Amino acid sequence: MPKKRDLRLFLEEMLEEIQRIEGFVKGINKLDEFQKNEVVYYAVLKALENIGEAVRYIPQDIRDAYPLLWRKIVGLKDIISHSYFGIDAAIIWDVVKNKLPELKSIVGKILINLDEGK
Repeated sequence: MPKKRDLRLFLEEMLEEIQRIEGFVKGINKLDEFQKNEVVYYAVLKALENIGEAVRYIPQDIRDAYPLLWRKIVGLKDIISHSYFGIDAAIIWDVVKNKLPELKSIVGKILINLDEGK
């Protein structure tokens, strides 16, 4: 299990990657716009891959305390890392628009609770 300091670093990295994604897609409102912008698309994939890698270091007790589809996050990372041409842009867009806000909120709560010693 990572030390509290190490756990904090992984969580902060996840927040940084989420913020990067938010910046990448700012002004993009539709799936077709997202798909057409290859630079943004690939930048988002890389950031999601980094998030999935960081999740691997979140201890199970923390995952259990904060219900979220942690395994799906890691699974998405594996798909991005190994499927190259089989990635469905609509799924990635859905993750960006509908799943990342929840992840951002939960990671923020975990960080607050770490600060409070919970």
